[in-house]
Amino acid sequence: MLGCCAMYIAMGVCGYLLLGEFTPGDVLSALNSHTGALQLDVSAARFCVAVKVGCSYAMLSFVARNCIKDLMIGTDKQFTYCQFMALTFVYVAATMVVAIVAPGVQVVIGFAGVVVVIMAFIFPGGMLLKMQLQPRDTPIGWAMICLGVVLGAISFAVQVHSVVATKK
Repeated sequence: MLGCCAMYIAMGVCGYLLLGEFTPGDVLSALNSHTGALQLDVSAARFCVAVKVGCSYAMLSFVARNCIKDLMIGTDKQFTYCQFMALTFVYVAATMVVAIVAPGVQVVIGFAGVVVVIMAFIFPGGMLLKMQLQPRDTPIGWAMICLGVVLGAISFAVQVHSVVATKK
């Protein structure tokens, strides 16, 4: 995990050093012969990103399908084979549609950030309210939930505005 993080940071820093303030959300899309990048280097970088996505997609979709299953039928039951295949098909089709329709990877990452706000503030606040280990947990839990709702709404509005503004 640390190695993956280091590679992402190195890619971002090198892209910024090469392209300056005009660095796009997808650094690989800006690399061409005008920037001095060799076609082989860009192709190798794209291949590495494709391998990373190919290796991690199965793990991420497994967790997502289990969460969807738990929401649909509960944690104590299992899908039949046909239900499992149908959910897998819908999940893969939905991610393909997002990949095709989204104008760039930065849009998808931006909306994923809204989900992270929910996971970082709202869910822990709700769990703190549910557990109530100490009397002071109630105001802290509500504060986390309120902060999560406010940050989530602001993040969502900013992402929608950036998508609408780029289409004009």
